Amino acid sequence: GLGLICLWVMYMRIKEVMNKYKVTRKALLLYEERGLIQPDRELSGYRDYRLVDIEVLKKIILLRKMEFSLDEIENIIIYNNKELILNKKNEYEKEAHFIETKKLYLDYIHDVIIGEYEIDEAIDAIDDTLKLYDENKYDVKGRYGKRTGRSFRSR
Repeated sequence: GLGLICLWVMYMRIKEVMNKYKVTRKALLLYEERGLIQPDRELSGYRDYRLVDIEVLKKIILLRKMEFSLDEIENIIIYNNKELILNKKNEYEKEAHFIETKKLYLDYIHDVIIGEYEIDEAIDAIDDTLKLYDENKYDVKGRYGKRTGRSFRSR
């Protein structure tokens, strides 16, 4: 009776999952291939997504929104590597610091444009700062530090 109804409600088919969570079939199959979700297979071959699969899928969606790679997501979900979340926070802090630094340089550039500073001096100063960020030697407190993330300047 009621147990059977609850069991039925706990399963979702691939199309239902795709529509409800706005994910592609390709993404679901990739998550399955990577071992992140393991839907049951009916004799007919249809996939039945259980509540546990849906919960993992929601975590994947959340992590993807925060720009985690699939490898990082796998490490967080399968291997319980929560340190990657802190690493991402540190990466965002570094990016925010870099943006603040670039905003400060705009004031400097303004002063260069109106002739208060030498343009060659400005170019050298900006290049030196960008080089530190490119080499990942600039931490969020503005000191030299260990390599902590990816390069921020586009190439």
